[in-house]
Amino acid sequence: VTFDLDLKRLRFPDFPTPAGRSADALLAERCWRGVHERGMREDEALRDRLHLELSMIRRMGFAAYFLTVADIAADVKAMGIFAACRGSAAGSLVCYLTGISDVDALQHDLAFERFMNPRRDELPDVDIDVESARREDVYDMILTRHGHERAACVAMVDTYRARSAVRE
Repeated sequence: VTFDLDLKRLRFPDFPTPAGRSADALLAERCWRGVHERGMREDEALRDRLHLELSMIRRMGFAAYFLTVADIAADVKAMGIFAACRGSAAGSLVCYLTGISDVDALQHDLAFERFMNPRRDELPDVDIDVESARREDVYDMILTRHGHERAACVAMVDTYRARSAVRE
C-alpha cells in the first residue's frame, strides 16, 4: 500500500473575498489604506518596499495567510487584550500596514528578507505575544472564528533547572 498524506502542502483557512477580488488584491488594498491610517508619507522608498513585499507574498501564495493573521491581530486588539508582534515579522512593512505589528520596518530599516524569502520554502513565522491572563480568550476567539477542524493550539513546554528558573 502506498499513500501520501500531502503534509508538505500548506493549507490556509479560507479567507472571504468580495466577488471577483483576489486575496492578493485585498491585501494590497489594506496595505495602502494602512499607509494613510498610519500617516505615512507615500514616497519612492515606501512604494518600492511595499511593491517588493507584496510581489514576494503574491509569488509565494501567502496573501490569505497575512489577511488571516491581520484579522486575528485586529480581533485581539478589539477585545482589549495587550498584544505585540515580535521576531523577524517585525521586519515586514506589510505587517506594520495591516496592523499585525506596531514597528515601522521602513523607518527602522529592517530587513524583510530575514522574515520571508523565496529560498525558504516554509511559512513565514508571525509571533504574536498576548497577555497570559487572556490567552484562553484568544484561543476561544480563533477556534470560534475558524472552527475546530481548521485551527489547532500548539504549545512548547520548557523545563528549567534551579539556576535557569531563578534567572527566568
